[in-house]
Amino acid sequence: MSDLLAQAAARFGALPFLISDDTTFTFAEVEAAVEELARSLAPRRNIAFTPAIAIVSVIEILATIRAESRSVLIPPSWPVELAAQCIPTGEADTPEVIVFTSGSAGRPKAVRLSEKNWQAAGVSSTNFYGFGPEGRWLLVLPLFHVSGLSIIFRALVSGGAALLSPRLEPEALDEADFASLVPAQLRDAVEKRSKPPRAEVVVGGGALPSELVARAQGWTIHRTYGMSETAAVVASGPPQTEWMTALPGVDISVADQGLLQIRGAQVSPGYADDSERGPNDWFVTSDFGKVQGDQVAVTGRADRMINTGGEKVDPAEVESLLLSHPEVADVYVFGQPDERWGEAVAVVYTGSAAPNDLAELVSEHLGPHARPRRIERVDEIPRTELGKANPSFLRKNPRD
Repeated sequence: MSDLLAQAAARFGALPFLISDDTTFTFAEVEAAVEELARSLAPRRNIAFTPAIAIVSVIEILATIRAESRSVLIPPSWPVELAAQCIPTGEADTPEVIVFTSGSAGRPKAVRLSEKNWQAAGVSSTNFYGFGPEGRWLLVLPLFHVSGLSIIFRALVSGGAALLSPRLEPEALDEADFASLVPAQLRDAVEKRSKPPRAEVVVGGGALPSELVARAQGWTIHRTYGMSETAAVVASGPPQTEWMTALPGVDISVADQGLLQIRGAQVSPGYADDSERGPNDWFVTSDFGKVQGDQVAVTGRADRMINTGGEKVDPAEVESLLLSHPEVADVYVFGQPDERWGEAVAVVYTGSAAPNDLAELVSEHLGPHARPRRIERVDEIPRTELGKANPSFLRKNPRD
């Protein structure tokens, strides 16, 4: 990874690389700062910390790699006990960045991402979107997640700059060519702006409601598919269709049981303290989908599927339907244990819609087996830094 920075400094030295408020660091200045810090760090260590959306954190991440160590990025919401359990043990054999899965299906996994992974991901996405020298990419997503950190490596391979901002200011979308947002941030920006922005918006981290897309008339929006294990985006497309195009250098096909599998240079070599994945091995996801040539459609999540009385219900499908209701602002659907049915469809939502109206809507459009048996209106749905619902909290709360 230090090689990527050294190469970028040699190619783009005087161009701006990191911009935050009134402070700008060129590629050459970041190279010098990283080299100085790296000399004070020990090699082959797992160096864990929580990065902020700030220039100093980018320098710390790159310097850790320059020192031949692992940069282990910890989310700020984690309790100390969880962080201690998840930090890899033993020496760091190769310089890497460690990011963690969201943990929605169990304890978070430590995903290893190498220099080759980040370089491949940066090249594929910058070529796909057309991001190049002197371009600007707004970075308002956390650096401890691939969605934020990937912007740094897009800038490194392209000569563009990352505009770092700890929070999204709607007017900042006019200062950038691209911006990466989660759906909740896009919704806030659409509500606060009177006209479409200059920036093209790359959206990931959750479902993109059709109602929101309709409200963002005139905006250029790219829906994406990707995950921690693939160093962010592997497919992207317009939000008006279910189909997305696989990025250059990425192979996607359908494996057993209808699950999508991914292969390419940007796919992680595996998890820390686990066996190595070969460079030509497929990574089998937990996503159901279909593939036609280079076109990919994601149709559901295997690890969220609800089995109620022998019938399968896709929570994402129920969520999409409920979000089409004009009086529903936010929603999360999941399965809860049920003595009679095995699992029951449970819903928490915000908005003024009547619970029974929502239950009838689901029953009418998706069938009586999908009808929510437990449903509750709440003031707010707790979400992570990336806008994903916090299932560990929500599963404790819905009432009959």
